[in-house]
Amino acid sequence: MADTKKPVPSLAQLKQLHAKCMVKISELSDSVSKTVTELSGKKADKVAVQSLTIPASGWMSDNSTFPKYVDIAISGLTANDVVCVIVPPSAAAKAAGICTVSESLAGKLRIRAQYVPTAAITATYYIVR
Repeated sequence: MADTKKPVPSLAQLKQLHAKCMVKISELSDSVSKTVTELSGKKADKVAVQSLTIPASGWMSDNSTFPKYVDIAISGLTANDVVCVIVPPSAAAKAAGICTVSESLAGKLRIRAQYVPTAAITATYYIVR
């Protein structure tokens, strides 16, 4: 049977390896520091918040958990877009039981509720792309 033991590195070799590792760590640290400095001067993208009126008419029904829905035309909207809808608390929104999650479809935004609202509801939205 052959001897499979590998030789133990000498202290000088370990010191040399340590020095090489420290140089690489220093280079990486400098690179990260430069990147963080560059990013700290940048601002996050601003979202375009748009006004939205959820109508009291034009609602349809299906058998989902929130059975009432209305489609609101939004030019350029796709089924892959994520739309964040903010509905401020109001008596009409509360009475309708507006769902907190909207559905994006090609060219339209679907809002769901438990009941058809008795009055138009003012809201805002923005698209996350």
